[in-house]
Amino acid sequence: MSDANVDYNKRLEVFKEIYPQILEMSLAEKSPFGEFKKLLEQFGNDNIIRNDTQFQSLAQALVSIGQTIVAQSQNTALQMILGGDENIVNQANINLTNAQTETEKANANLVKRQTAQIDDELELKEQSVNIDKSLSIEKEKLLQAQTETEKAKPELIARQTAQIDDNLRIEAAKVTQSVQFGYCTGGLDIPQEIMKLVKEKIENIEKSS
Repeated sequence: MSDANVDYNKRLEVFKEIYPQILEMSLAEKSPFGEFKKLLEQFGNDNIIRNDTQFQSLAQALVSIGQTIVAQSQNTALQMILGGDENIVNQANINLTNAQTETEKANANLVKRQTAQIDDELELKEQSVNIDKSLSIEKEKLLQAQTETEKAKPELIARQTAQIDDNLRIEAAKVTQSVQFGYCTGGLDIPQEIMKLVKEKIENIEKSS
């Protein structure tokens, strides 16, 4: 924790509250200091202290114990305050770690969703490319079929024209033969023009076949 974030006034107030309580407990009757003090009183009552030297030694021991207790009480209060600050820092670190963990999870989920979205977009693009490719193939087939049809049209027209010509020649020959048959049936001589026409029509049929 940096000095800029430390509230020293608050620490001082806490120390003022904690230290007297710790010191009071340290000097209580059943504390080591209280027991030693009681022992000195008992020594005085029982006349165990017989000279100034003994009294000064015991008094100095009592003062030393008192000073030690005061110092320990101050140190205990200070450690409690610092420990509280450390707990706050630890809790803040825990909260920060949890927040970082949640952020990492959120980032991972975001990356996962973005990756899935990219995969979907790639799949759609691939499907679109396949559809365009299929359409191009079908268009090419249609164009090829149309080209083949256009190529076949002249030959078809030629065949149809030839068939019409053949039919016309056959019909003309039939008509000519019918005229010839009519002359024969009537006992008439067939004119040379008719005979020549019949012969030409029959020859035309034979040539076409």
